[in-house]
Amino acid sequence: MNAKLLEMNVKLLDMPTPAIPPYERDILEGYKDVPNGDMTTLAEIGQKAPGPLPHGDYLVMAHGFVFNDAHDAWWKCHLVARNEDGYQATIATIEVGTQGGSFPGPTSIEPFALAGIAQLPPPATPQDETGWVYVECGSGQPSSSVLSISLIAVKVSHIQ
Repeated sequence: MNAKLLEMNVKLLDMPTPAIPPYERDILEGYKDVPNGDMTTLAEIGQKAPGPLPHGDYLVMAHGFVFNDAHDAWWKCHLVARNEDGYQATIATIEVGTQGGSFPGPTSIEPFALAGIAQLPPPATPQDETGWVYVECGSGQPSSSVLSISLIAVKVSHIQ
């Protein structure tokens, strides 16, 4: 039995290693104020260092926790892909309600999660290689904030 397991293990070691996607980036933000509840970019990948995302297909995921301790709020969050040539696409949208209240009243902190495929087109000219993805949220109410924000983009094979 042990010889058979050893033989299987050797065969597994001889198998080619799957290719790791050339781009996998993530950003974590601990806290973001949402001034006056206006739509606010919470996290982005590609517009700042370490630089733009090359054109291609990306699995993009974002999550966090929305809250407003003073007002009931109806949140809208979007996952968006853009490039410098004017391309913009909303990948995913979610709406979440939170309940505000003054201490010691009830206040809710609600999770949100978004995921989708961003298809960043090739640039018009080679020097315009600037694609990025971001997550944004707004509630329309003052005293709004978002906690534990995470945004991940992983380049994947061509999506048909």
